[in-house]
Amino acid sequence: MWFGTHRVSDSTVEQTAECRLITLDTYCSHHNVSPDFLKIDTEGSDFKIIKGATQVLKSVLAIRCEVHFQEVYKQAPLFDDIFGYLISNRFQLANLDYDGRGTPSSYFCPNPNKFGFISGVEAVFIRRHEEIELFSVAKKKKLILFCFLNNLEDLAHSILSTIDFKTRSNLSNDLIWIEIKREFCLSARKLLYAPGDSYLRAIDDYSRFFGENFPERHEFFESEFLNPP
Repeated sequence: MWFGTHRVSDSTVEQTAECRLITLDTYCSHHNVSPDFLKIDTEGSDFKIIKGATQVLKSVLAIRCEVHFQEVYKQAPLFDDIFGYLISNRFQLANLDYDGRGTPSSYFCPNPNKFGFISGVEAVFIRRHEEIELFSVAKKKKLILFCFLNNLEDLAHSILSTIDFKTRSNLSNDLIWIEIKREFCLSARKLLYAPGDSYLRAIDDYSRFFGENFPERHEFFESEFLNPP
């Protein structure tokens, strides 16, 4: 629909090339690499890459990949293929990067925030809850920060709550923990005008999680840690 109708001139094949490919399992084995996260956006080849990572998937915490609901690329697998495969490999769908704006059929889109067909989006898959609970603190830290950076603040908070308080006190100089603290502050501040007591609860949780008072008013706005120049 997109390249075939609206942007025909952009779909001209200018050059072809043949490349030798290896699977992620082979690459990671040869280079002794064990990735915590996978980011895959290969214009229709995502499922093939995921299927070539059978061993890698066993240690991966989360995946961000491209999924399609229409046949954007010829014979490319659709969403349900990737979804079913990852579900069977102990992942769960966390969210989709979709805000209501799809591929338009024409210029006539009076609602600027909702139009068109959903052709393809990026999807975030994360390990199942029961497995996350058994993760080491090191793995939980990485996943918490990933969640903050992928619109999963509620899950980040949930995992934070499972880290033992005594362990937290030893993390004050940990770079990942410092970034988690920054993201928690920035996210909590957005709750200030939310209905209910969410903001007050976030302030209390900040003290419980990080062992210090939440920076409010001028402390928040004047902090170079939270608002780098």
